[in-house]
Amino acid sequence: MKSTIKILKRFSLKLLQKLPSSWFDFLVRLFFAVDLPSGRLREVQYKVAQTQDEVEQALKLIQDSYVESKLTHKSSEEIRINKYKLLPTTTIFIAKYKDEVVATASQVMDTGLGLPIESFISLENQRKTGRRISEITGLAVKKAWRSQSTGIFFPLISYSVLYCRRIIGTQDVVIVTRASVQKFYRAIFGFKPLSLKATAHTGVNNHLSFAQILDLDKLEENFKSLYGLRRPTHKNVYKIFKNFPWESQCDFKKEKYDFLCNHSFTLKTMKYFFSEKSRVLETLSLEDRKVLHNLYHNEIYQGLISLENISYHKRRKHPRFYVNMNINNQMNSTQKVFQISKGGFSVQGDTNEDILEGYIQLNDKTHCRVKAQKVWDSPHVAGYKIIDIDHSKWDGLLSWVSEKTNSKLEVDELQVA
Repeated sequence: MKSTIKILKRFSLKLLQKLPSSWFDFLVRLFFAVDLPSGRLREVQYKVAQTQDEVEQALKLIQDSYVESKLTHKSSEEIRINKYKLLPTTTIFIAKYKDEVVATASQVMDTGLGLPIESFISLENQRKTGRRISEITGLAVKKAWRSQSTGIFFPLISYSVLYCRRIIGTQDVVIVTRASVQKFYRAIFGFKPLSLKATAHTGVNNHLSFAQILDLDKLEENFKSLYGLRRPTHKNVYKIFKNFPWESQCDFKKEKYDFLCNHSFTLKTMKYFFSEKSRVLETLSLEDRKVLHNLYHNEIYQGLISLENISYHKRRKHPRFYVNMNINNQMNSTQKVFQISKGGFSVQGDTNEDILEGYIQLNDKTHCRVKAQKVWDSPHVAGYKIIDIDHSKWDGLLSWVSEKTNSKLEVDELQVA
């Protein structure tokens, strides 16, 4: 009986895929429904992986899922891991039931290392906008929970998207999906295509895949146009994101400051994941090592990242840190501050101000007066050198950042944030 139902479902899906896009999307949304929290689904936690065990469970789950789906030919490997997990701006999300990681996904923020999607498609046009881009990747659901995939998959993906917007300050999310599910992401979430036809993706064993993008600034606006107001919550993504039913089960904890660049690994755990359990460190290119050199500011990492013999590569005078802060200028307009250092910061948005005066919002309660001079600009992004600032608040922020990133070197537990 079960096999007959599976065959009928596959046949129905094949017929559905042949419909025009507008009809397909309409029908998918018409029959769309998720399991709202009830029973054991209320006990599932959606959070950022925080311990070595949680991270290892997540990475093993991805590998097992990819092997089962034939998305990798490396079936002998225990975990699926890559250089992007090294970044202190990468986040591993998990759905956890009691002590078991039952689903996972990751957020990789665009930095000097780029994004995994770029082995498949160029993001040159997207970068020109100056918007903050994150890629959601490494999605896997444990086999025993796939019968309740609507109860696990949807809240995990939604949590990942909301975390990107609330905490990371992401404005565009990009994903790569298999051709077989690309239309469902478009119909349900409103993803837009970055690639117009399915292409073999070397990152998933040459399976035909699509690249897509989602504008988080217009999320509710787009959901409202797709779903309207009449449908009940479990059938309406607009209502779900408006009043997130899993809010109490999700960890959206913010740091003291809106700071993103947490050094995730101790020397011990970095060696464990990237040298002992994999060969990631061994295969890093020179350019990769330079990027990591500027993200890991403490000398303790230099031997492991192997930059000690690159004499011509000099460290920046002041380390740069990724943040998610607003700056309000004298024109009463708000812009985004995405990077800071002791001597300056970068601002997103078109600005003609050579001298910028205003207030940087360090967190929900604290703002810092600043006057700065533009020293460089590119389309939609400008860099400013500080002329004058409220040093007590600014130095307090930098002192906290330094203490936080260095304190993790003294502990043996993995802290991923």
